[in-house]
Amino acid sequence: MPRSSKQSDVLGLGSGTLSVPVKEVPHVHPSSFRALYDLHARRVYNLCLNHLRNAEEATEATQDVFVKVHEKLPGFKGDSSLRTWIHRIAINTCLDRIKAAKRKKRSIFGISFSSEERTVEVAVFDHPGVRMEEKERAQQVFRAIDQLPENQRTAILLKATEGMSQQEVAEVMGLSAKAVESLLFRARLNLRALLDAPKDTAGNVVKPNARHGEQ
Repeated sequence: MPRSSKQSDVLGLGSGTLSVPVKEVPHVHPSSFRALYDLHARRVYNLCLNHLRNAEEATEATQDVFVKVHEKLPGFKGDSSLRTWIHRIAINTCLDRIKAAKRKKRSIFGISFSSEERTVEVAVFDHPGVRMEEKERAQQVFRAIDQLPENQRTAILLKATEGMSQQEVAEVMGLSAKAVESLLFRARLNLRALLDAPKDTAGNVVKPNARHGEQ
């Protein structure tokens, strides 16, 4: 289905201009890059939104992705589909932003925690695809997803929110289908345990030693 100019405007890209800088690069003509952008931008934006859960963050991440795509496109060897390659760049961009947000939050408070002892919100939950009456439950689910190990989190997001097949997830993550099957199985088990676990007033899982007041 053709993408409308309105959809492009959501990302700050009007039909006549690109806010992503286009440089003269061999084999990448600006009009070709525009066509590539129009074809993949909406799905990349949705992927970023599901990872970051904030419309502004997702917009910025999407623009970062296409800057990287433009810079790396001349070196694309075709070992995977172009869509898979772009999605891989998008995921890595989102993970980098999440890690940067965690480091920033740590530095603000001047306190060092191990990754197992802290839960950091990526941003204010602002997912336009979630209806108001479902937002609280969705926030609980996404908070639980945030506590999964990185590979489990990525696999479950691609499968559950992007609707990718197990094989597509494997290609994007650069793993075997069997490895992805194992990741998804463990992710679902961990999610169920996290969602069923006691929570504090902020919605974070209360560990047993914390519940009993142990240090």
